[in-house]
Amino acid sequence: MPLIRRLKSVLGEQSTARSYTYLCMSCNEQFVSEESHMAKVSCPGCGATDVRSVVSET
Repeated sequence: MPLIRRLKSVLGEQSTARSYTYLCMSCNEQFVSEESHMAKVSCPGCGATDVRSVVSET
């Protein structure tokens, strides 16, 4: 966990960072990342970079 996020957690401040849901096309794992650029995202399960953004219904 990055230092800034840990400090905010300890101090009671809520993070304003957005999270994005992705689906790995290689292993079919769905995961959440704070990275908005798909080119910088890799699957935490298998390491593949072929991911697709998943639109959430909110």
